[in-house]
Amino acid sequence: QLVPRFEALRLMCRIFFSLNYQDLPEFFEDHIGEWMEEFAKYLQYKNPFLVDEDEEDEPSPIDKLQTAIIENLKLYADKDEEVFMDFLPNFTTLVWNLLISLSPNPKHDSLVTNSIKFLSSLVEKKMHNALFQDEATLRQIVSRIVIPNLMVRESDEEKFEEDP
Repeated sequence: QLVPRFEALRLMCRIFFSLNYQDLPEFFEDHIGEWMEEFAKYLQYKNPFLVDEDEEDEPSPIDKLQTAIIENLKLYADKDEEVFMDFLPNFTTLVWNLLISLSPNPKHDSLVTNSIKFLSSLVEKKMHNALFQDEATLRQIVSRIVIPNLMVRESDEEKFEEDP
């Protein structure tokens, strides 16, 4: 029964994205704390019943929901920084911790890609430099995110051999 609920949550996140894409509606701006609290909760959510450890290709319902949430966070970070600014340090940490906890399996490709896009969008802006100034942080970015995601996986090699 959890899988359909997580799919419904993912679809709600996609609707949230669509409603906020063009312009930030006043309702969402007034209730941003409630939305961000729920997003934060699901970025930290773990449930072994929804994750098949043997599955390497298909993302779990949690992975799909977290991908949709991070797309929403990136939208807010890009569109309306003033409203989102109070939540930014927490979400930077949450996305960072999520990213370094993911396996290199293809099932996490979309989640990793969106997480990196979110963090990259923050690094691009001078106003967020403080989040990434520490040398230890930069060292961690390179060693735990950049280098592992530059590796060519066996599944990537197989895809290349099948379709050069």
